[in-house]
Amino acid sequence: MEKEKEEKKRTERLGTCRFCQQQRWVEHIEEDASQETINEIASLECDCIDARRARELSNSVAAVKMNIDRNMELLRPVKDALKACLEPIAAGEMVKASFRIDDLTTATVCIRQGRLTCTQTKKEDIIVDEAGGR
Repeated sequence: MEKEKEEKKRTERLGTCRFCQQQRWVEHIEEDASQETINEIASLECDCIDARRARELSNSVAAVKMNIDRNMELLRPVKDALKACLEPIAAGEMVKASFRIDDLTTATVCIRQGRLTCTQTKKEDIIVDEAGGR
């Protein structure tokens, strides 16, 4: 009886991929789902190149968040700020975010060669004496 009730709530609606504009049937459990939600699901399920790239970037957001927590020696607020920038950068809403940690250390989030990356760079102090030697 409950199975029949669940099946009755299921509907198929036509959604449009936001990347290639291809339409596809989307099965969604909620009858009152908005067209925006249906289109988002259609975009997630689409096989076009841009949709695949978006899925890959989405997966890399999770991986980069984990790497920030595990591998970067930064204060929690800086880690949180870096992680907050990942999704807007992956979505193309931002190009890059850089945080200057101290005089020598910078943390940067950006897309390099199609991959979402977060790097921490530390400049080397070079002391030059008056004679020009190191």
